[in-house]
Amino acid sequence: AGRAMAPPLSPHLYKGQAGKIGVVGGCQEYTGAPFFAAMAALRVGADLAHVFCAKGAAPVIKAYSPELIVHPYLLETHDVDDPGAGSAGAGSAVARMLSGSGKDGGGHYNA
Repeated sequence: AGRAMAPPLSPHLYKGQAGKIGVVGGCQEYTGAPFFAAMAALRVGADLAHVFCAKGAAPVIKAYSPELIVHPYLLETHDVDDPGAGSAGAGSAVARMLSGSGKDGGGHYNA
């Protein structure tokens, strides 16, 4: 049943055309859920998985698998003095990345 869900491989497709996913979550203490969510997407046929997480979680999640593209743009809870103040900036940076409007001319994201 699982193979019926996955798209067939084609030599005419390039990276990302069979599916992309973005997982938002993860902090220094909790790295498993975003990792497993992104890996599950890859196993059912997506070929690009981005994980948007806190800086403390990024090296840990990246060490779990080199297949994941990890973006350490979210703030840790202890980095924000006023929960309402800091989270808006991090959230808008992730929103720009997901929409593609945060890319510079070289295809890199500007936070």
